[in-house]
Amino acid sequence: MYEEAERQRAKAELHQQIALGRQLAAQSELIRNQYPHLLERSVLLAVEAMRRFPSLESDQALRNGLALFPQRRLASLPLDGDVWAEYFSPDGNYLAIASQSGSVGVWKTKDWHQIALLTHKGPMRDLAFSPDGCYLVTASWDRTAKVWETTNWHHLVSLAHKKAVLSIAFSPDGRYLLTGSKDCTAKLWDTNSWEQLASLVHEKDILDVAFSLDGRYCATASHDCIVKIWEVHNSQEVAKLTHDAPVNAVAFSPDGTCVATASEDYTARVWELPGDLEIAILLHNGPVYALAFSPDGSYLATASVDFTAKLWKVEIGYQLLHQFTHKREVYDVAFNADGRYLATASSDGTAGIWEAKSGRQLLCLPHGSSVHTTAFSPDGSSIITTSNGTAKVWEAKSDYERTRLSHTINVECIAFSPDGCYLATASRDHSAKIWEVSSGRQLTCLAHKNSVWAVSFSPDGCFLATACWDHTARVWEVSSGRQLTRFSHKKGHVRAVSFSPDGCYLATAGADGTAGVWEVSSGHQLAQLPHSKIVRFVTFSPDGRYLATASDDGTARVWGVSSGHQLAQLVHKSFVYYVTFSSDGRYLATASYDNTAGLWEVDSGRQLAQLTHNGVVDDVAFSPDGCYLATASWDHTIGVWEVNNGHQIASLPHENIVNAVAFSPDGHYLATASADSTAGVWEMSTGHQVARLIHHDSVVDIIFSPDGKYLATASNDETAGIWLWRPEDLIFDAQRRLTRNLTQEEWKQYLGDEPYHRTRLDLP
Repeated sequence: MYEEAERQRAKAELHQQIALGRQLAAQSELIRNQYPHLLERSVLLAVEAMRRFPSLESDQALRNGLALFPQRRLASLPLDGDVWAEYFSPDGNYLAIASQSGSVGVWKTKDWHQIALLTHKGPMRDLAFSPDGCYLVTASWDRTAKVWETTNWHHLVSLAHKKAVLSIAFSPDGRYLLTGSKDCTAKLWDTNSWEQLASLVHEKDILDVAFSLDGRYCATASHDCIVKIWEVHNSQEVAKLTHDAPVNAVAFSPDGTCVATASEDYTARVWELPGDLEIAILLHNGPVYALAFSPDGSYLATASVDFTAKLWKVEIGYQLLHQFTHKREVYDVAFNADGRYLATASSDGTAGIWEAKSGRQLLCLPHGSSVHTTAFSPDGSSIITTSNGTAKVWEAKSDYERTRLSHTINVECIAFSPDGCYLATASRDHSAKIWEVSSGRQLTCLAHKNSVWAVSFSPDGCFLATACWDHTARVWEVSSGRQLTRFSHKKGHVRAVSFSPDGCYLATAGADGTAGVWEVSSGHQLAQLPHSKIVRFVTFSPDGRYLATASDDGTARVWGVSSGHQLAQLVHKSFVYYVTFSSDGRYLATASYDNTAGLWEVDSGRQLAQLTHNGVVDDVAFSPDGCYLATASWDHTIGVWEVNNGHQIASLPHENIVNAVAFSPDGHYLATASADSTAGVWEMSTGHQVARLIHHDSVVDIIFSPDGKYLATASNDETAGIWLWRPEDLIFDAQRRLTRNLTQEEWKQYLGDEPYHRTRLDLP
């Protein structure tokens, strides 16, 4: 009686934890979607959800949060008052930040130690380093721009206006400085003597100034609704560009052929130089505060109070390419040095990092209050965001960059090295690549003359074999990327490659209707094994005595490696896509276009079971202990079958064709890859899906790392993915990035009377 009561109590407690876990996961997703500045709280709740009940809901909540959460915050720099501007020195060694308090702080980026505090008698508005990094100029409401020597941070000279100095810019060669002021003038200064060369006049405040990249022109943007273009060498006005409201910002294109302007009239406009021909009007639903060209001139980004930043494609007539949405006004935009990424700063309390090509958000950088400005470091490794009283420096690399391995066309096949340190990818872009798993860093690109269909590491991990559409298989040295051997099929492409367990031989599957067996060291062909149609796959038995081949001639065949003789022919009614041995080598499984998988005894060639789907079966996998077989089908399901009797024990659903299946090394989980653009992880004991990994096109291959920590996926979205999938690894990854714990008040709000604990013990 007591034992039964204990069981009921434990069961009720488990159900309570499951319900709480699902509730926390839902709250985490809600916060992430509705309150992006509270992203860290969202991640904290997702961790607590995962701890209580590892489920698909908690997996998605934590995975979605980590996808946007920065890897590392490098520094938090306290400031006195709102920040108006920030600037990295050209070499990236210093960061200067101007605040409303009338001071500029300077930090060394190596250790984020503050080395100088430069003062004015009024609030700061702008600052800039000279191109050679020798000077820092600061602009203030105290009616001066001050020049500071960066060798010792001594004040060199003050450049006077009659009213507040609002903007400054150096010419690209560093010979000139332009200062814009509320006194309706911009002044041009010689940086050798710091003497004034010219005064460029408007009717109202000058809000922004800029030089063209060749230094020939400068521009002044004014509250009088006009941008004026001036020739630098003689200070003559050459163009007057008119808006219907004050102009907040101006920027020259990198090639110097045009200038872009941002205005309170809800537009940004692009003008052809040196005249005043308007070539594009870029519309927003509110005043436009900032704009920036990408370094190569391919894109123009604009920021507006309409809660959006927009990215315009220059070469197609400034057509809108992407719209990046925040919850509040967007104040600033900035590209990194190669133009691949765009940063946005918003009053919703976040900065965003976005991929320019795809428009995908890569990071959400949370602040406690409105983010005013943002900038990438010169090398692109870090990004600064500024807010009321604080500047934060973040590692700019996102989860997406670290875990997505890019090709330029579909990725067809993936393979882990035996030690799990490397991943190889095969692509139709005529290359195979080798990547470091821990960092996602590309180590080697192996160039081919046509599409690469398959990759396979040698058992010792020293070599990589590739199968190519150019009729060849090749063996490469992993450490150097050097090609060692090349094997040729005479009449067709090579579909698959497989090393023997001792690494002495390589088998190749050819579209010429043959499989080849080759000696790796010499490149000598030992056997040519005939089919009557394309051979799609080859694999050695675990002991290396046999080779199995799968063909479009409707058969899989078993061959003696030493003799080259056919030992068995396994017949289907249509193409055989795939064949694999069980871990003990006793059984073979085949996947066929005839809607069946076959289970066969190797020694006799006898069929033990025919496993039927309602669509093509294109992949099969034995569990490590050989007790189960998983089948992937075009009928949108995965079948799980008992090997000893052929009984189906589970059918796991996807929303489209299932392309591949793989068991975890311990056999407790099954991974699946689908044309529905997802990969799934399923718990074998329950049949529950515990993880979902999302690509942007069909997922065609999937494998576990040898230690089971990572999953790798190959997709038609031109990437391979490296993923953490186990709850404990996702939690550890989240803890590594956290900068705080839930407060007592937050804990009470979301977890009620649950005993309080810190999610990360070393944080307050």
